[in-house]
Amino acid sequence: MFPSNYTAGNDTTTVVLDTLWTTPTGGGFPPIPEASIAAKGSNPHYDSPIDFTVTFSSGPVYGFDVNDVTIGGAAPGTKTATVTGSSPVYNIRVNGMAGAGTVTIQVRAGAITDNWSQSNTQTVTSSEVQDAVSSPPAFTSANTTTFQLLQPNSFSLTASGPELHDLVRRADLKQWQYRGGVCAVCRCDSGDGCVHPGRHDVL
Repeated sequence: MFPSNYTAGNDTTTVVLDTLWTTPTGGGFPPIPEASIAAKGSNPHYDSPIDFTVTFSSGPVYGFDVNDVTIGGAAPGTKTATVTGSSPVYNIRVNGMAGAGTVTIQVRAGAITDNWSQSNTQTVTSSEVQDAVSSPPAFTSANTTTFQLLQPNSFSLTASGPELHDLVRRADLKQWQYRGGVCAVCRCDSGDGCVHPGRHDVL
């Protein structure tokens, strides 16, 4: 049995090396690269998009792209993913959430191959990230009140939504007229989100 390019007249043939296979020192194949997923940022997450890190246990690996990622979770909207990075660590960015809810990603088995034609065998799903991107802060109490002039008064604002301590950390009132046109501006200086008209700057 001879190769197809064997020449009987001069007993020669041509050999072309298509692929070079190597094994690690000591022989055998390395462990199969498997994926792990970690969410970035806080949980609950208040800012869109949501990022996940996908890390394969060994590298280099090849062929990983957005088609290997499935987005899950209960957050409404047309969610999309983009993949950046390079072997063995990738960033998955999820956009398109239209309401509060959970977001997950899943990396399928068979997403990649390594130098020994080994593919990941496990389908891996991230833990849930609670997305609150579409729960904007809003007042749940009246945001106006009447002050008794020259008397210590206070009123409190309550609101719903994320990061309320940032929402009402500093409250400024519009100027108002009293006693012959003298104006006062009252500012919250207690750090508790309350306005204290008894302490003011006279303009």
